[in-house]
Amino acid sequence: MLRAPKVTVEASSNRPRPESFGLPASFAVGVYERAMEQLEARRKTISNSIAVAGFVAFAIGVYLHFESVGAVLFATFTPISVVVFFGIQWLVEPAVARQIVSDVEETKYGDDAKIYVLALADWNFTQTEAGFGYWRDLKATAFEHAVASFFQRRGGSVELTKVTGDGGVDIILKLGSSTYWCQCKGYAKPVAVAAIRQIAGAAMKSGGKAKPVMFSTNGYTKPALEEASALGVKCIDGLRLSQMATRQTINWL
Repeated sequence: MLRAPKVTVEASSNRPRPESFGLPASFAVGVYERAMEQLEARRKTISNSIAVAGFVAFAIGVYLHFESVGAVLFATFTPISVVVFFGIQWLVEPAVARQIVSDVEETKYGDDAKIYVLALADWNFTQTEAGFGYWRDLKATAFEHAVASFFQRRGGSVELTKVTGDGGVDIILKLGSSTYWCQCKGYAKPVAVAAIRQIAGAAMKSGGKAKPVMFSTNGYTKPALEEASALGVKCIDGLRLSQMATRQTINWL
């Protein structure tokens, strides 16, 4: 058996730095995104308030129309509605402007911050375990090593089998009290039925000591998933791995 090697991001794919986008080194994406969410929530509240003001103005106008006994009040329907509506706006807008200025000041980096956040998200998608793009593009032994390192860093005991003569088992993974015999398929297309049957057959030779698991970069065909369900094979794809990357430890599959 071979110990799982550590898998690192290629040096050519450097993580975006805030300084490269005109931002301070201390710029925190999480703080920025929370501030933007709060700003958007306030804007929605303001928009709703103005809509309510318009409705109130309209209701007052309707009331005056039906309760009036002469042409004078009827004639005031439109002017009163306009006065009430724009009067409320006149009272509200200064406070709104102050709040927005305050929010913009908190997130004053504007477009530079937006561009940096998008660049960082793109980098995370393709260069870190939490991004589906990272798993999607791995092939053959690179995918095996990445899966092995992924679980090793999260508390698993991992061994890679030899390239030949492994009987379809690429990784022997131990999590908690469970042992898993794993096959990894770094395919551009979904895994088909044959590979599912192969890992299921290999695990049967363990006499029930190991559970079969299939890892795939790009999913499974519908027949493959049906066969996996029938044979007790756990299927994990690149998207699921990216979701699991948020966990510090993994004790079972």
